[in-house]
Amino acid sequence: MKIKSWISFLRRWPHTWICLIALITLILHFCMITRPATYIADEGYYVADAKSIIAHQGTITPEHPPLGKLFIVSGIRILGDNPWGWRFFSVIFGTISIILLYLICRRLKLKNNVVLIATGLFAFENLSFIQASIAMLDVYCLTFMLAALLFFLSRKYFWAGIFAAFSILSKLNGVSILGVFFLYWLFTERKNWRMVVIPIVTASVSFLALLPILDYGLFFKIVNPFQLIQYLLHGMSSNTFSHVALRLNGSLPWDWLMNGGAIIYHAAPQYIAILSFSISIFIIPCILYLIYKSIKSDRRALLALTWFACNFLPWIAISLFFNRTTYIYYMYPVIIAFSIGISQGLGELSDYWNKNRPDKIASLKRLSIPVYLVLHVIVFAALSPLAPPLINWIVR
Repeated sequence: MKIKSWISFLRRWPHTWICLIALITLILHFCMITRPATYIADEGYYVADAKSIIAHQGTITPEHPPLGKLFIVSGIRILGDNPWGWRFFSVIFGTISIILLYLICRRLKLKNNVVLIATGLFAFENLSFIQASIAMLDVYCLTFMLAALLFFLSRKYFWAGIFAAFSILSKLNGVSILGVFFLYWLFTERKNWRMVVIPIVTASVSFLALLPILDYGLFFKIVNPFQLIQYLLHGMSSNTFSHVALRLNGSLPWDWLMNGGAIIYHAAPQYIAILSFSISIFIIPCILYLIYKSIKSDRRALLALTWFACNFLPWIAISLFFNRTTYIYYMYPVIIAFSIGISQGLGELSDYWNKNRPDKIASLKRLSIPVYLVLHVIVFAALSPLAPPLINWIVR
């Protein structure tokens, strides 16, 4: 009877599917965490940096803030100088990001099927899975951004600012979450000044207060935070397309909209930094849909649109004015906007088909959405490191 009761409970429990999705992705990550046993992509920089920090020799990547690097340091200290130590916290944070997206969609009061579609699209998306598999900084930055957004939508603005600071302390790209707060406030509740002032002020103060403390773990001395910020910005601006080594894998932001600029992180097993085709084919329609729904005062679409704008458009300006080297994995945070937009559009399409009188192809229409989701998982499986190499076909 207890088994039947548990099964009945799991059927009724609204969080069963997200737990299953998170568990599946976590198992997949752990199945491949040691493949390969050598560095992947920029792990060569960040793991070497972590080892340098552990050896009390300071950081060798001073252009990045300290928090994300300290997680890699912690992994190596706890689990050793091996793939588990390098990648463990990336996997954990990647799984947490999936759960946070689910909670954000529920906070936005999206329908249950739309919430699960959005979460599933993100969880089983190649680029998001790859970035959560390796020892780079982006997964920490994005996870803290999502936590900040969840607190913001819950009107806990102080904690939204704290987690925004954590995001920026992981990678400077995290500052985009403050832009999301500002634009969302600007177009929704301009009279509620606390909605934007509290998180931005809290994030700024927390960043300045925590930066020298965390950097003590890198340099083993207290450094002026304003000098650190100047050093961070100088390091970021020096990475331009004029450097041959950086130009090799770099690509321009507008190419990403057509899924250009793929990077082969590793050949066998295959780690390919590229968006799943099941997402990339809907990028332009999704953006147009979000613009249309935002004009119609749909706050959920507006949030997704502002997320896209703040995480993508700045790279265009940076490329045009500063010749800054950019890479397709900078699209990793933007997948959040596409996941929400595509799932919301599919949900409306399904409702439209169900409301209208059935026709001869009604069953095919209703079947098209499950078929698309299955194809999304198949594309993910084909591109993932668990699949046989498809590199020759990808780069052809």
